[in-house]
Formats: sequence, C-alpha cells, structure tokens
Amino acid sequence: MFYYLLRLLSRIMQNKFFYLQFQMETGSKAFFGKKNDQKRNIVSFNAWDTVRKDMLILALKDMIENNIPGELAELGVYKGQSARLIHHYVPERKLFLFDTFSGFDENDIKVEQTFHGDNYNQFKDTNVKSVMQCIDPENDNVVPIAGMFPQSIPENFNHIFAFVHMDMDLYQPTIEAFRYFYPRVSRGGYMIVHDYSNIKWPGIKKAVNEFFQDKSERPVLMPDNGGSALIRKI
Repeated sequence: MFYYLLRLLSRIMQNKFFYLQFQMETGSKAFFGKKNDQKRNIVSFNAWDTVRKDMLILALKDMIENNIPGELAELGVYKGQSARLIHHYVPERKLFLFDTFSGFDENDIKVEQTFHGDNYNQFKDTNVKSVMQCIDPENDNVVPIAGMFPQSIPENFNHIFAFVHMDMDLYQPTIEAFRYFYPRVSRGGYMIVHDYSNIKWPGIKKAVNEFFQDKSERPVLMPDNGGSALIRKI
C-alpha cells in the first residue's frame, strides 16, 4: 500500500519526480553527486508515456555526468513535446530539430508502401512557430531545421553529437539518419529510436536491424509507449 501511494504521488508530481524512479531526487545534489550540482528542470511530458520521459532524462543525465562531448539532435519533432523536455533539461547545449514540420514526405511514403500499406496522413498539424511556442526556449540553443532529411542538412554543418533522438516513424528517413549521425556521435553518446517495437511502424525495426547488423552496438529495447530502442556508441 505504501509503495502504491508513493507511485501515485510521483505520478501527480511528474514535473519533479520520476514516475517509476520516485526515490531519485532529480533536481538535487544527491541525484547528480559531486560531478554536477546544477539544478536541472524536468518539464511535464505526455502523461501516458512517463517511462519514455524517465528513459530520456536518465540518458541525458548520464551524458552530462560523463561529459560526453557534442550537441543534441531530434529528428521527427511533431509538436515539440520531447524536444521541450530535452532542451529544458540541458539548455546549455545546442539542440537541432529536424522535421518537415508539415507531415510525411511523399517520397518517403512511397518507400514505406513497398513493404507496408497504411494511411500516412498524420502529423500535418504542426509548424515551426507552434513548435517553438511549445518548447518556449530558455536561450538561442534550439535550432529548427525544416525540410526532408537528409537534404535539409545545412551546408558546413560540422558538429559532433552526444545525444540523438529519432521519432521519424518511416524507414527511409530513419536509415538516412543513422547513416549521417552514427559516425558523428561521440563514444559513449546515445542514439534513441522511438517505435522500434510498434507494429504500426515496421520500417523502424527494419532500419535499425539493417544498420546495426555489421556494427558492434546492439539496440536495447525499452518498455515505453511505442517501444523505443536505445543504442550507446562504443
């Protein structure tokens, strides 16, 4: 009964405590230890996906504590909920946001339909302005990059990365993201791919398995909504 009440309390106070890891003091010196005494802000996230929130925060925490060099990136931003979480927890690093900001690209849909038929009219109800309003950045470190990936990559875009979060739903942009970011992710850095275990988006598992079949890393499956896969660069 006591454990149930603590879980319920942590769910109500989700801005301050993990849902499942309620015993961790996420903004305190006790949580960060001696390596980092900066108070971090954990903003609210989708109420139905607290496990995913916990996973992202723990990966970012590890990145900070181990001084993994590099910037942050998210591919597949939609309305900006996860980007908001990431930025406000690590506002001192650049966060690049890659998305069409207008739904799926027709060319990517054609590739997907070669092995999976579905309705791909989702995620059109967004734009850069509304995403930035959702994120409400603390500084100038949030950089939206609109367009079809990888064609949208700016010229002279020379960055290394410590954390890359992918939620692109389709095979083609996901495999292209791995091809681009994998060699640019620092050793010990994280690549997290949403929907690996989601039967609605089989292209994600196909892209991950194809790309990592000859790599040293192996995806670790997460129990969040949609089933993310976490890869840590060796």
